[in-house]
Amino acid sequence: MKKWTTQALIAGSIVLNGCEKENHDSSSDIQTSFLLQTVIEKVESQGFFDWSNATENEMIHSIEHTGGVWAVGISDDIYQNQKTWFLELANAVGDLPKYQVDPDLPVVIFFETNKELIHHLFQDPRIRYLEPLNDPVNTFKSNLGCAANSYSVSMVDKVGHLPNTQYSWHWLYHGMPQVWSLSTGNGIGVGCVDAGLISGQIQLMNQFQMGYSSSSRFHWPAYTYGASPYSTCTHGTSTSAIIAAPRSSGGLTGGAYSCNLVSFRAADNVLLDTYAEKLAVKNAFIYLSNEPQVRIISMSMGTPFSSGLLHDALQYAVAHNKLVFCAAGTSTSITNSAPVIYPAKYSECIAVTGMNENYASCSTCHTGSEVDFGIVMERGNNVSRTAISLASFSGGAYYFGGSSVATASAAALAALVWSKKPYLNATQVRSILEATSDFPGHNHPAFGCGRILADYAVQTAMYY
Repeated sequence: MKKWTTQALIAGSIVLNGCEKENHDSSSDIQTSFLLQTVIEKVESQGFFDWSNATENEMIHSIEHTGGVWAVGISDDIYQNQKTWFLELANAVGDLPKYQVDPDLPVVIFFETNKELIHHLFQDPRIRYLEPLNDPVNTFKSNLGCAANSYSVSMVDKVGHLPNTQYSWHWLYHGMPQVWSLSTGNGIGVGCVDAGLISGQIQLMNQFQMGYSSSSRFHWPAYTYGASPYSTCTHGTSTSAIIAAPRSSGGLTGGAYSCNLVSFRAADNVLLDTYAEKLAVKNAFIYLSNEPQVRIISMSMGTPFSSGLLHDALQYAVAHNKLVFCAAGTSTSITNSAPVIYPAKYSECIAVTGMNENYASCSTCHTGSEVDFGIVMERGNNVSRTAISLASFSGGAYYFGGSSVATASAAALAALVWSKKPYLNATQVRSILEATSDFPGHNHPAFGCGRILADYAVQTAMYY
């Protein structure tokens, strides 16, 4: 996942707020600008912002500034007695703004700022969270993480494998290709929640069941964002291919080349900073959670702002026996020391980051105590040579790095393990991955359990 820089966050806020002051030179606008700047400064100092720590004024002005769309996480008791609760609110504050009760989760979304209502909800202990659904910054995110890498792929980074197939060099550090004699992910469904597919990549289209991957597996492109599952962003194609690209003649093989795949378009690019994207990710998680053939969810997208809506969706998935892998964060070398981003920051998620051949952080990867696994995806002597995935056009390949490729790789490795013993539950599969890693005690300060060793993990699952 290619992440934003903190400088861009701040610069965006200054530009946006400057325009407001110029057009509406009032004390109210100045106060709003000042309060928003305190939010930005917290992002700069911490690397993230947790809305549960926001003051009431910060919350009100952030909601006002971002279009008035905000979410309220309510208790189960309120959810079961909605009519009574809304009557109580109306009696307390008068006419309510337009709202929508989520059909799947105990969440209410309001579509207009109401200061008195926000004040009232701030005092109610039954409210689990309150947050704006559009991030309060202009992040200049156009095309973020979507452009294909322009470096030419070295032939030594594409490892040959009989008969006439290839795979990315980084798999060698995680038990490939020997593990493929034991498991190829057959029967396990993986949901890849990302920014959509390139329709011209035939290995994820009509060639998905070619060669050694012709094991009656399925792939359906789905979407909860935009008008179709397809986009011009290369990111979703790359993550999906790392997981499940077919093993066929002349092609580049995915880690679990016999697994089933649901590739969800749920965002414009890798930064989840709008109401439409967060709601689309939530809907994708709900759909995948209710699909019994899907066991694993992989998402290489995120945000520096906490999101109760995403957290609720994550908890829903875990409650439905899904393993959820999320990217720890990728950024420039200036800001890659920032903490793990959301939703990977939440404990229910398996946070994954990238590292180089020397067990050091990749040049753009976030690390820290909240990381669960590290995936080798960068050469130790050349940061430009990362893992390799399918390009946007047929037969092509290109370098694909950061915590994005690490997360998709971890999901593929988990599919190999689960495929060997399909009756295991998600907790058992996660325990096997941890127990057979480099640091089973989760005690590496940067990488948690360290490398997932798929060959050892699959052998352990065989006798579990």
